[in-house]
Amino acid sequence: MQDQPNTEAKPLTVLREALYKLDSANDRVLEAERDLAKAKQQFSEKLRALGPVWLRAFEAAQKIGEQVPDAFREGGLLIRLDDEGEARAERLPEAAAASALFTLAEKAGEHADK
Repeated sequence: MQDQPNTEAKPLTVLREALYKLDSANDRVLEAERDLAKAKQQFSEKLRALGPVWLRAFEAAQKIGEQVPDAFREGGLLIRLDDEGEARAERLPEAAAASALFTLAEKAGEHADK
């Protein structure tokens, strides 16, 4: 009888490799969590810094008889400022522009009245 290579599963080796892969995946998760915490901190700092900038703009606008809005839509954010210049931001839900309906209408064979 010839010696053949062992083709049977090696459960201990498979377990060891699975644990190593799990540990590696955990390292990536921990790194991503640190990066996310840092990004959130930077966002909070920028949001806090917005208040004094808005107050100066508000005062400058008043000097020329105008007003600066206290709410802005910027990218995917709705940013609101109170009378003391404290800024709050909330994410806007994803939504399609109404102009997307033109393409759909054309594909459906609908033609706009001119």
